[in-house]
Amino acid sequence: MGWPGDAGGGIPATEFTFPYEDDSFDLVFGLSLFTHLLPADLERYLHETRRVLRPGGRSLYTFFLLRPKGLLERDKGDFSTLYDEAEALIAYRQGYVRGAYSIVATLS
Repeated sequence: MGWPGDAGGGIPATEFTFPYEDDSFDLVFGLSLFTHLLPADLERYLHETRRVLRPGGRSLYTFFLLRPKGLLERDKGDFSTLYDEAEALIAYRQGYVRGAYSIVATLS
């Protein structure tokens, strides 16, 4: 089995479930992860993050954020891509990221 969503027959990222029990971690982090995930994939990973975090746990992720006037050529609304293959580099509007995070943070 390949990585989620890869061309080698892996699980689509929107269907991927972290292979851990609920409430397993005090900290979940990802570096240069969301710069390669489309919005539905990003939201799935945030939901999975919430699921595996213990109460009071923290998450730390990095994002490539768009400036209000610094849109890339391939603007898609809440996100923009730089290359033909979208997942090669994705930048998000800060408001979208904050909104996605806040929705997941309120789930219990």
